[in-house]
Amino acid sequence: MMRMAVLQHVVFEGPAAVADWAAERAVPFRIFHLYRDTRFPALSDFDMLAVMGGPMSANDEAQLDWLGPESPWFARRLLRAKPCLGYALAPRSSPRPWARGSTREGPKK
Repeated sequence: MMRMAVLQHVVFEGPAAVADWAAERAVPFRIFHLYRDTRFPALSDFDMLAVMGGPMSANDEAQLDWLGPESPWFARRLLRAKPCLGYALAPRSSPRPWARGSTREGPKK
């Protein structure tokens, strides 16, 4: 069975449609609220990843405890070639690890 981890960076950017998609397909998921607990999921605990966005910049490492460790964590995840869906902050949080995968810019708001 496919398992999904959701990284949530701020309280008001929850998984919404991602959670609906997972529920419709009986895909169990766990939300990691990085804004209050900076522990990332173990790579063996999920098969796919959804990364939510937020108002922060990829350059806000000094203000956000989780942002610095997130980039190397993504690099390890990509080495395992797990599917990943990223919103806003996720693809730009570190161009180095994300450059190996495919990214697509969404519509402008």
